[in-house]
Amino acid sequence: MTRRRTARDPQAICRSPGVPELPHGTSVEGASRLRALVRRWLPAVIWTGVVLGFSSDALAAAQTSRVLLPLLRIVFPSADPETLEALHLGLRKLAHAVEYAILAALYARAVSGRFRLEGGAREVLLHQGGRILLGVALVAAVDEYRQSLSPVRTGSIRDWGIDLCGASLALMLLWRARAPARGASGDVGKQAGSW
Repeated sequence: MTRRRTARDPQAICRSPGVPELPHGTSVEGASRLRALVRRWLPAVIWTGVVLGFSSDALAAAQTSRVLLPLLRIVFPSADPETLEALHLGLRKLAHAVEYAILAALYARAVSGRFRLEGGAREVLLHQGGRILLGVALVAAVDEYRQSLSPVRTGSIRDWGIDLCGASLALMLLWRARAPARGASGDVGKQAGSW
């Protein structure tokens, strides 16, 4: 008895009118794996571009102060100018940490295939964490180098360190998100939540 090919069958779909032919020798499974790989890595690649775009002159301190300082004056009306400048600087450094925390989380997702770190994905993060951090460190180094070439920006090893702290914190939180919770008796109980 022959099996009738249904619309859910990948080989039948690939032979449907309007679906481009796969290159000779490409399997349907290979094409599916490629789509999955692109789906996993595309957000990380896009965010890498966004992060590198943030190092443009448009987000120099002089530019962000035009927006942030008036907002800070509204929130802290009695603050002196030095305090407002310190808050502005603090917000900029916090932004460094957050953007690289997001980048590390997206790289971890790309490597493990999911944010929900269960079973093997948690071990992937353990074994690939150094590589993820190295990738983030390279992006941060390029970011700081680009800023050092600008007349209105400054590349800083301190900012690079802040970037890596944000990335490390994100990886630790992802790792911890699926760590087994311990009950009062010390037994491993229900697992903690995940993203």
